[in-house]
Amino acid sequence: MAAVYRAVSAAAERARSGGGASFVECRTYRYEGHNTGQIITYRTDDEVAQWRLKDPINRFSKALADAGIVVESDIAGLDEAAIKEVDEAVAFAESSPLPETATAATNVTSLPLDAWKPA
Repeated sequence: MAAVYRAVSAAAERARSGGGASFVECRTYRYEGHNTGQIITYRTDDEVAQWRLKDPINRFSKALADAGIVVESDIAGLDEAAIKEVDEAVAFAESSPLPETATAATNVTSLPLDAWKPA
């Protein structure tokens, strides 16, 4: 996670100083299926377990706990608060009216792929 923080900080500083946009690639692993209840047959339990061992959030939480910066209960509380925040956001979105069709493309932009250049 520290490497991601450094890369994004450098990209933000580059943009703020007029150096233009950057592309930061962050690879991740999805533990669950694409939807609730999906039965996953295309990977093994061992593969998922191996990815969990190198999960950056778990590793960072452990490093903070090992350094005495936080205790396990602090981490559990943060997890619970994050889940609650996401649940509230989902409930808000689901109870909100759909946008007007005429505004669907408002503030949406795209660039051709050749416009993206590595930093």
